[in-house]
Amino acid sequence: MISFCRPHTAARAGKRIGGVLAAGAALLYLLGCGSSGSPAPIVKCNGSASLCDRPLNDVAFAATHNSYAGADVPGWHFPEQEVGISEQLKDEIRGLWIDAYYGIPGKRVYTDTSKIDPALHAELTQQLGPKLTATADQIRRRISKPKDEAPRIYLCHGYCELGAVDGLDAMTDIKRFLDQNPDEVLIIDIEDYVEPKDMVDLLKKSGLADYAYRGPIGPPWPTLRQMINRGQRVLIMAEHRTGAADWYFPAYRLFQETPFSFHRPSQMSCDPNRGKPSNSLFLINNWISTDPKPLPVNAKIVNNYAFLLHRARQCEKQRGLLPNVVAVDFYREGNLSKVIGTLNRGRANP
Repeated sequence: MISFCRPHTAARAGKRIGGVLAAGAALLYLLGCGSSGSPAPIVKCNGSASLCDRPLNDVAFAATHNSYAGADVPGWHFPEQEVGISEQLKDEIRGLWIDAYYGIPGKRVYTDTSKIDPALHAELTQQLGPKLTATADQIRRRISKPKDEAPRIYLCHGYCELGAVDGLDAMTDIKRFLDQNPDEVLIIDIEDYVEPKDMVDLLKKSGLADYAYRGPIGPPWPTLRQMINRGQRVLIMAEHRTGAADWYFPAYRLFQETPFSFHRPSQMSCDPNRGKPSNSLFLINNWISTDPKPLPVNAKIVNNYAFLLHRARQCEKQRGLLPNVVAVDFYREGNLSKVIGTLNRGRANP
């Protein structure tokens, strides 16, 4: 569904249709926006009228860690979410934390590590842990590298042999959601093991780049209303390498974060990790690491309303910033959405 009441979407629609159809589009535009041609008023932003006039850094977003790793995705070995990205967006997830790799399609996607910096690959292997790495290596040895197939970008967790989502399909799905929901703002973080140009080309091909935020990386940040009116409703970041587009931002020049490797709830701290203390956006990583298989029972504990809200408030006090993104595993366990609502209501007069 195309919204003809936003100037940028009307313009893009006009490029796709011509001749007699253009007259129909013009009529739809007038009917939807009024005879004055002014855009329909924005009533809610990310589901709430109170969020529209707050700058981005005064808004909390519900996010998923390894968003693509849904239990409903065929062939996924160790899921970290109950469902995939499209269903998460329907459930008011507005922050997507994803990993991008080159893979070669076959019976199972074969990870192409030839373009990954060896030092970065060694760091990744250490981060994934010995059990996950060993499992992936076993599967990898059982399949042969597909022939006559060019590598393309997949969303995977270290090894595409353990599960993979086609990158272009995923970005196209996100773009479709934005087309159908014209008053929603998203944040996308890409843990990138691909060339910046290739990722940017994929985002352009999917159409998602049309929605990319292109302004200064505050503060001051634009309000959600301003981002919506400008048609720049997605903040897109990469963790390792950028530079292929002025809207493909380096994540840790914008964000500061908490640690992300916790084995027990009692270990979950608010200590500084990546990103400078002067960065204006704040990410809370909130999951328990259980190599190789994430466990919903742990998510039920750390996503519990009382536990998660207490941690968010503690981190806000310690770091002096509203948690702009709270990223979790198995987001349907516990009360992530309710915690985000409480955090945002507490910023009624930022």
